[in-house]
Amino acid sequence: MSKYQDIANDIEKKIIEKKYINKLPEQVVLAQKYHTSRVTIIHALKILQDRKLIHAVKGHGTYISAKPIPKIFLTMIMTASSSVSSRTIQGTVGSSASSAARLRLCPDTI
Repeated sequence: MSKYQDIANDIEKKIIEKKYINKLPEQVVLAQKYHTSRVTIIHALKILQDRKLIHAVKGHGTYISAKPIPKIFLTMIMTASSSVSSRTIQGTVGSSASSAARLRLCPDTI
């Protein structure tokens, strides 16, 4: 994984943990914190913009989007929707022979 992807993931984690609330530190400050160049920070912020976690306002800074959906929840949702299964509940329900006939059940199973 590239350095800017690692930085993007770390910033995303800090957003989720509420270490950054409304606004991210300036690019220069982030570059110093991560011991990298502003260009690398810009690439990392672009990833977060693509994930809809942040938005930049030219001349004012980079702000955290309202109620970001953490990547882990998106992954869980996508995984859950692709692995939906049905479960059979087994039990006994009292019923009449006419109900069994309408449901096309064997009368012995009611």
